[in-house]
Amino acid sequence: MISQRTAVVLTVGLVASSLYADESEHVIKIRVINSAEVMQVSEVGKQEGEKMKALEKGLREGIDKKQQQVRKAEADLQAKASTLSPAAADKEKNKLLAMGLELETLAKTSEAEFKDAYQRAAETLFNETRQAVMEVAKQQDLDLVFDGNTGQLMYASDNALITNDIVKAMDKNFNKTQKAPAPKPAAPKAPAVAKK
Repeated sequence: MISQRTAVVLTVGLVASSLYADESEHVIKIRVINSAEVMQVSEVGKQEGEKMKALEKGLREGIDKKQQQVRKAEADLQAKASTLSPAAADKEKNKLLAMGLELETLAKTSEAEFKDAYQRAAETLFNETRQAVMEVAKQQDLDLVFDGNTGQLMYASDNALITNDIVKAMDKNFNKTQKAPAPKPAAPKAPAVAKK
């Protein structure tokens, strides 16, 4: 099944190619990659995926261990609550509350650590993918390479760039508006005469 973004990218490519079909020097070669598949199948993608799984497992085990400690402390407090003095019960409740806060803090820091690691892994994969795209695009003499999942342009050759043409068109339009005479100010209105 082809995604909507991929369909749009291919349509744009076909339109661009057909616009320049008569001029062999302007034929634009466009290709699309499936970045999700690249990240799952490539060795670097597999390696980063395994790192993330191991990190997630370690963080989860740390949280689970702390959760078990909190549950045990809760059960211990309930078991001996009737034998504790009010002051001792308050002390134990405060310890339990502190353990709960530690668990909450651990969960938040673990989540932040995982997000940071995920971001770094995604950047690594993106950079590796972009480097490979550039290499393959040059080898195959491609002009444009898009990521079919995100629609993001991954590579553009100098043949595909029209920046200078855009600048010329903008400057031409700018110069037209600058040469036009400035509009004349409206004539002042005569003061209204009061009726008697």
